[in-house]
Amino acid sequence: MQMIQRHKIMLFCGLIVLVCTAWMIAAEYSSSRGDDREDYTFVVGPQKSDMQRMIEAYENLSSQYLTLVQQNLQLMVSRDQQILNKLTAMEQKIDALTMQVKQLQQNHQMKPVSDK
Repeated sequence: MQMIQRHKIMLFCGLIVLVCTAWMIAAEYSSSRGDDREDYTFVVGPQKSDMQRMIEAYENLSSQYLTLVQQNLQLMVSRDQQILNKLTAMEQKIDALTMQVKQLQQNHQMKPVSDK
């Protein structure tokens, strides 16, 4: 019985030695492999300064204001064109009425005036 216990103890010690050896080999392998690994470098894009952001905001605001002014000018041009068309139509009607009045005056002057 003592012999079986000695075998068990020897087997247990051998197992511990084996586990320790395997662990040391794994540690050595991972440390030597770590030297060969590439280090990863993460590149972060350049950050804008407060002044650059202010300048970009001002340029954006100026661009929007310019667009607004251009739209309002185009609207004014179209309104002016509508007014011009109406004035041209009115002028043509006035010219036609003026011609009719002249014709009436000429016809009235040609007819003898009757005494009443």
